[in-house]
Amino acid sequence: MQNFFFIVLVFSQFFLLSCGNQTSTAVDENQKLVFRFELDSTGAVSSSEIKKQLADLAVKISANADRVVMHSFTEKMNTEQQSIDTAYMLAAAAKEIMFHSATERIYYSVGIDALGFKNPIDAAHPFSRVNRRLEIEYLK
Repeated sequence: MQNFFFIVLVFSQFFLLSCGNQTSTAVDENQKLVFRFELDSTGAVSSSEIKKQLADLAVKISANADRVVMHSFTEKMNTEQQSIDTAYMLAAAAKEIMFHSATERIYYSVGIDALGFKNPIDAAHPFSRVNRRLEIEYLK
């Protein structure tokens, strides 16, 4: 089982290097922010650029008392529960960075909605990591 996780980790690193990390950097309350990232072997966000963007977003959310929800999506996996668990791990890792970058308000102001394999970006290739993303939506 440990070899499986190592192989998944190595594959994800090669995938990220080949396609790059595209994220939205503008923080606009009328749009969804989309983040694409992978977790390292410890379950933390591996990209320093994504960490900085999440930290900056957390400071803004805390300062303005904004409320947001993180919708987390993954590619299709062996089971629906596995997909939801992976989606939750992605969102929880992002929220952890945000929590440590701002005030305690982040704990209450940022919700997690782990959807797993729903609303795929590339429905023709359901097992593609292109479908893995975190969408942050401002609540009105």
